[in-house]
Amino acid sequence: MFLSFSVLNVFQQCLKYPGKHLFSCRSTFKHFMLQCNLATSCATNCRRMQNHPERSTIYALSYPAVVVMRISGPEASKVFLKIAKLKKLPEERKAILCRLKDPETDELLDKALALWFPAPRSYTGEDMCELHLHGSKPVISGVLNALQKMPHFRSAEPGEFTKRAFMAGKLDLTEVEGLADLLNAETEAQRRQALQQMDGGLHKLYTDWTDRVKRVCVWIY
Repeated sequence: MFLSFSVLNVFQQCLKYPGKHLFSCRSTFKHFMLQCNLATSCATNCRRMQNHPERSTIYALSYPAVVVMRISGPEASKVFLKIAKLKKLPEERKAILCRLKDPETDELLDKALALWFPAPRSYTGEDMCELHLHGSKPVISGVLNALQKMPHFRSAEPGEFTKRAFMAGKLDLTEVEGLADLLNAETEAQRRQALQQMDGGLHKLYTDWTDRVKRVCVWIY
């Protein structure tokens, strides 16, 4: 520990003139000890911070802080450009930060991440975009109201995105059933079974049965 020049000077005066500078020596010594304690405390806290939980890698569900809104259909690209105030569509499957605004009033609705999925490389097989909004009710209602003003737009029916994926051949019936089972799963066994079905396990089983029936029919006829 190095003493400052002023502290050393006072100590030297105390040693040279003990009675004259006694009060200054005492106060300076107290101040010096306070500085030493403060420095020691800071060093200890710095060492503790190296292993503090705040420096750990953390995780948590973002819901309900963040919600995902999907837009799918032939007009998805137009509304995406209008509501995100973009001059051109971004690179596909790459998240960008956008200032979402009402196309009519130009009012700022939210600052959100957005992703673009061109057809047929999307969940529904159509042009589709995703808006990752802040989950407060005013933000959600503001974006919904802005979308409702757009021509040829309507709110999706329950399960309609998956229905369109099925109609486009992105999912077969067994995968759709597996997705429904996964969303309603309450146990680990149900989760594993649903994922196996979504991964094509049941489809493969049915295909094998179909092939066997066809071979039997060939021998019969």
